[in-house]
Amino acid sequence: MINGLFQPGDVQSLTISTPYDARMSGNRQGFSHANGTVKTTRVAKLEVPKPPAAAEAATKKPAAAPPK
Repeated sequence: MINGLFQPGDVQSLTISTPYDARMSGNRQGFSHANGTVKTTRVAKLEVPKPPAAAEAATKKPAAAPPK
């Protein structure tokens, strides 16, 4: 239970619990937005994205200056 109102910068803990029901064995969350529903799919593993080429160029050593 939270006593009083939330204040700016205030941190409160809230626990939400539901009784156990064996018939509810899966996730039935539905996602939607203004353009309609969102189709969800389960993935086995998330891959780490590769950095963009601009970031790779910034981490490499600069090329030697051409002779004058």
